[in-house]
Amino acid sequence: MTVPVKASVYNNLIDEINVRLRAGLPVQPSDVFWLNRVKQDAKRLMKINAVEAYVVLAAIASLEWDEKTARSYLTSATNLQPGVLVKSQEIVLLTNFGYFLEAFRLVNETLSPELGMFQKFFNVFIMIGAFQQLEKFQQQAMAMGIDLTGLPTELVSKASHIMKSTHISDERVVEFLNVAGSMLRDRKMFTLNEPVISVDDDPGHLPTVFVTFLVHVKPEVAADMTFELYEKLLDKFPDYPANLNIAFRSGSLQ
Repeated sequence: MTVPVKASVYNNLIDEINVRLRAGLPVQPSDVFWLNRVKQDAKRLMKINAVEAYVVLAAIASLEWDEKTARSYLTSATNLQPGVLVKSQEIVLLTNFGYFLEAFRLVNETLSPELGMFQKFFNVFIMIGAFQQLEKFQQQAMAMGIDLTGLPTELVSKASHIMKSTHISDERVVEFLNVAGSMLRDRKMFTLNEPVISVDDDPGHLPTVFVTFLVHVKPEVAADMTFELYEKLLDKFPDYPANLNIAFRSGSLQ
C-alpha cells in the first residue's frame, strides 16, 4: 500500500491563498481571522524555510492588494535563494496584478520545460496570452516525454496558429491584454481563475481568438468594462486587429 505523502506547510498555505485568489476579490474585513492565522503560519515557516515564508508572505500581501510589500518580500526571497521557485512566484504575482507584459518577459528563463515548472504553470502562459511561446514549449515538453494529459494543448495550438497566420506576435497580444490588466488593477480586482480562451477557426469565418476575463461584478458592469476596454485599446492601438477579441464577463465559482 502506498503511504500518502503529507503536504508541506508551504504547499498548504499556497493552496489556501490560491483558493482566495480564485474568488476574484482581495481579502475582505470578514477574512480577518483567516488572515491573521495564515500570517502566523507564515512566521512559523520563517524559522524552517525563510525563502518559502517570504513567498507565502508575498502572496498574502497580494491578497491585501499591497503590491509594494509583495514585491519587497519576493526581493527578500531572491536575495536569499535566487532561482526558479521565486522567479515563478514573481510571474504569478505580476499576473495577479495585471502586469502581463512584465510577466511575459520572465517566462523563457523560468518556465521552459527543462526547468521542471512547465506543467504546474501552464495556465500562466494562457493568462498572459503567450500562445506561440506556449506551443513551442508544448512541442519541447512532448519531445522530452513530459505528460501533458488534461492540459488544453490543442486549443493552444489553434490559438497560436491564428495569431501566427495573422502576423500578431505574442508580445503584441500581451500588450493588448496589458490594457485589460491595468483596468483590473485600477479597480483592485483579480480574475476568477485564468481567462477563458476559445477560438473560431471555421472555414469562411474570420479566424479569431477570444480571451475572456471572468470578474466578480454584475453582468452590466462587465459589459461596461468591455466597452471601456475597447475604447482604450483603439485609442492606444489604432490598428487593433479584429482577430483578437478581449472581453470581461461576470463570473462566479459555481
